[in-house]
Amino acid sequence: MAALKIKAEKTVILSLLFILGTMPIIFGAVHPFTQGLYTFAIISLAGGGLLFCRDGIIESTINFRVLSVPFILFLYIVISSLPVPLFLISIFSPHRARALMEVNILTDSDINLASLSYNGLSGLPMAAFYLALILFFIVMVSSMKKRKDLFYTICIVMVATGSFEAVYGLLQVLFPHLGILWLPNITHCACGSIIYKNQYAAFLNLCWPTALALYIDCANKAKQVRKTKGKRRYPARFIKDIYFHDNKGLLFLFLAVVMMLAILFSLSRAGILVMFLIWALLFLLLPFPRKKTLLLFSAVFAGLLFYGSQIGFHKLLERFLTLEKSGISRITVWISSLPILYDYWLTGIGIDSYKLLSSVYLKHFPPDIIWDRAHNEYLETVLELGVPAAGLLFGWIFSRLSNAYHYFLNQRHGDFSAMSLETFLAVSSLASITGLLFHGLVDFVWKLPANALFCTTLAALLYYCMQEISGQHLSYHVPG
Repeated sequence: MAALKIKAEKTVILSLLFILGTMPIIFGAVHPFTQGLYTFAIISLAGGGLLFCRDGIIESTINFRVLSVPFILFLYIVISSLPVPLFLISIFSPHRARALMEVNILTDSDINLASLSYNGLSGLPMAAFYLALILFFIVMVSSMKKRKDLFYTICIVMVATGSFEAVYGLLQVLFPHLGILWLPNITHCACGSIIYKNQYAAFLNLCWPTALALYIDCANKAKQVRKTKGKRRYPARFIKDIYFHDNKGLLFLFLAVVMMLAILFSLSRAGILVMFLIWALLFLLLPFPRKKTLLLFSAVFAGLLFYGSQIGFHKLLERFLTLEKSGISRITVWISSLPILYDYWLTGIGIDSYKLLSSVYLKHFPPDIIWDRAHNEYLETVLELGVPAAGLLFGWIFSRLSNAYHYFLNQRHGDFSAMSLETFLAVSSLASITGLLFHGLVDFVWKLPANALFCTTLAALLYYCMQEISGQHLSYHVPG
């Protein structure tokens, strides 16, 4: 029985790693059918693994009180998507009740049961996906604690997937007729297999910091081997170790540069700015020696400049010149969406319901233009969940992040050469998650299922690494 549990546990972990590596490939799983398949697979594997292998997978390393907020929000989305009596809707969402009464009058019908959400059919699949992310997080953290090499394997999967998307995107720039899988690429910019360039850039911003953390660790290990070379009797062995760490590190650095280059040629202005924000956070949170900082930044900048000049930066410059026009249109969308908040501030309009009401409230746009997204994740989340639920979510996220930042800012004067891979990965994960949160201010990058899964994976890495480097139980989970 014990052998069967071990085999089942390994199968669950390998299957979840396969899901992690393949979800971005088919348009980032943005199609409801693809998202549904991955949701079913994650819930079946992770949920089944937790039930069947609960003694092996679940360790006492997860503070389940931290996960109470995601579970509460999951239940809230489910409840708001289910039919309830009209008199309850009139109490919690009077504007929604009046709309239903008007429908009864106009159509001579008698609707007595309806959901608080305007798009209840979409709410339940989204709730299932969020449940899948929670289960994925639990299994990954517990499995990493039990198998010390698993966190490194997860990083390799993320870097490999990000590198594939980056190379695919750069080929689309070099060969404009190369499509997005079987679809044409009408923008002729780098977008890999994800279609929307901003979501593509956000995805790569979740991947390249991990590659950079692996490079820094390899460089650190090579330096440590060089220091001990003269104290050992077998210099050939140490030369081999140095050669191994140096070359592996250079490979990770090269892949990080390729991903950053793809972000540049995605022409996503927010993605590019977030990329530099992540760089600033890495230098802020890690005590880089001044010389090492200069060398690293110079190497990356030189690589970006050299390879980027071969492709051409003129489209990128033209893209930034149109910043004012697109910025004004998005601000207009945000302002025009505020009346929705006034009417539905308590319960919101429901998950994925913005596209159903935007044409009613957005009066300053041509009638043939429909904004299915608010291009601001914070605003859209408040509109769809309501002020109390969204406030709970954002308060939870920023409290987790502030704890992590407080820890690293207090530790940034430590010995850089003595830092472990767990430290570098924790900082890179924290910077990547922060970048995704900032990108959400001007776009809908959180909506891509692949981005949500990769962000959840980084949250699991952050949680695990913080436990390893602090030596005590800390809660740093951040949702996707």
